[in-house]
Amino acid sequence: MDNKFNILFIIVLSLFYGELRSQNMECIPVKSVDEQTLPFKSGEYLSYVIKYKWGAVNTEIGEASFSIQSSGSGSDSYYIGKLSGGTAKFYDMFFKAREYYEAKFSKENLKPIYFHRDVKEGKYSVKNWNDFLPGNKIKSKVQKNNRSPKDTLLQGRDCSFDVVSLFYFVRSLDSSVLFNNAERSISIVIDGEIYNLGFRFAKRENKRIPGMGLRKTLKFSAKVIKGQFFAGDEQLHIWVSDDSNRVPLYFESPVKVGRISGRLSKYSNLKYYNNIQNLY
Repeated sequence: MDNKFNILFIIVLSLFYGELRSQNMECIPVKSVDEQTLPFKSGEYLSYVIKYKWGAVNTEIGEASFSIQSSGSGSDSYYIGKLSGGTAKFYDMFFKAREYYEAKFSKENLKPIYFHRDVKEGKYSVKNWNDFLPGNKIKSKVQKNNRSPKDTLLQGRDCSFDVVSLFYFVRSLDSSVLFNNAERSISIVIDGEIYNLGFRFAKRENKRIPGMGLRKTLKFSAKVIKGQFFAGDEQLHIWVSDDSNRVPLYFESPVKVGRISGRLSKYSNLKYYNNIQNLY
């Protein structure tokens, strides 16, 4: 995957995932879910502010937002999840980035059906179209910088997801899986490639969240993927609300130069609470 200004979103939409030391770990269980027990509902909206710190520099550089809607009816009903965002207007003068992700995924088990990605970062652009087929096969089309698209047929696993459906799937895991201290295996499909990933529950923690005060949280830790922004030995930490909504509230990680963090800044239509003050 091309790592350009994706630093704005890879951390947010990775939310408790890091590269696995073993590629042969058992898939995290994917099974039927009861829509009534999910930690989110149609209409939920979450927005995050991304901040960069290096020495005296401590500034907000962009934002990213998630939204989800129910569509279809009866046995043909499904969710449509969207992730969009970009650099703040001030930083557009130096490097303008706009990113859009959309996923269609099953209400039965939250497995992906279709995924689209449209990214523009300076002079660079990339688009993805993924169709998730029976037998865990994935028909992938990738177009970079308006060149001819490249088609690839990938062999995924039962726990292969796109970045948007993965965000909602992991929030929905039952406690026996989510709060197990063992490293758990999952994979993500993006830019015509499959990345085997994992996450580990660290502990319950009373965490002071910027702009929100002290909150009861679930802390997750992961080793980030080595690339343009990460040396590969950093630890990414994510704090999720310790309640029925399981909303990611804050994340932070060192990068090769400085530190990156993100905080929940706006929200609406949470399933179990109407006021952010109840997230404790």
